Amino acid sequence: MKMDFTEIYCHVDDFLKELDNKTGLIANNNNKTGCQGRLNRSEIITIIIGYWQSSYDCFKNYYLKQIWIYHQRDFRGVSYCQFIKLISSYLPLLVLMLNSIMDKCDGISFIDSSSLEVCKRYRISMHRVFAGIAARSKTTKG
Repeated sequence: MKMDFTEIYCHVDDFLKELDNKTGLIANNNNKTGCQGRLNRSEIITIIIGYWQSSYDCFKNYYLKQIWIYHQRDFRGVSYCQFIKLISSYLPLLVLMLNSIMDKCDGISFIDSSSLEVCKRYRISMHRVFAGIAARSKTTKG
């Protein structure tokens, strides 16, 4: 199943160009010695964002089964091991982009309805932190 990365790529590329204009940075990798990477930074960040929008729970499976098979022409794919090496230098840009997109927190970020046991049943008598609260069959939901 081929995903459409065009809109994501355009947003990422526009953000990075605007960031370069504001900070005065020039995205020029010609000063580096050695082999030049085939993926630019917009493509790398687009692939990472695409992973979070996909239904894959393992990034390796996502890259090998989605990007490598269906999008190798779109992204001029590099091997999985090489891509993992490239990610580390672009994660700060991804975090910066996501922080600029997100709205201000209004006090509630997320709600999780799963119940959490306060302590294991066999440790109820030994637990000192929740001494007056902890009881059998009590969870965070009541």
